[in-house]
Amino acid sequence: MIVKNHKLIVTLLFIGQFCYAQTVKENNGMDSVKRTEATEVFYKVDKIAEFPGGMGKFYEYISKNIRYPEDAIKEDMKGKVLVEFVIESTGDVRQDEVKIVQGFFKSCDEEAIRLVKQCPKWKPAYIKKLKKNVPMRMVIPITFKPE
Repeated sequence: MIVKNHKLIVTLLFIGQFCYAQTVKENNGMDSVKRTEATEVFYKVDKIAEFPGGMGKFYEYISKNIRYPEDAIKEDMKGKVLVEFVIESTGDVRQDEVKIVQGFFKSCDEEAIRLVKQCPKWKPAYIKKLKKNVPMRMVIPITFKPE
């Protein structure tokens, strides 16, 4: 439930250090593969996954859809949640791999997971050498701060 009478400032930072992607070197593209039980996830790509319209639109999506938890408001909880997830080669978020890397309050952590799981398709990561879109792991910080 969206709590009325409380403004929410959501600050998202999309900084290179929070994203596990790196540029592929032309001479060695296959060292960028990490095999998991389900499928491969790429850490080094030529083009990282991108939210449609860029990160500004991602911030907008979060701001419009976030539900600041009532218990967090009562407790005056403020903090940052780091959410890790995989963007599939189709642009979908891999639902079973959305998790909290660093949380601060259970209901805020759960809300951050909900937002990432329900976000629209991304433009997937791409590797030139393979000539295809690939899955990529990302970490995004979401800051909760009621006002």
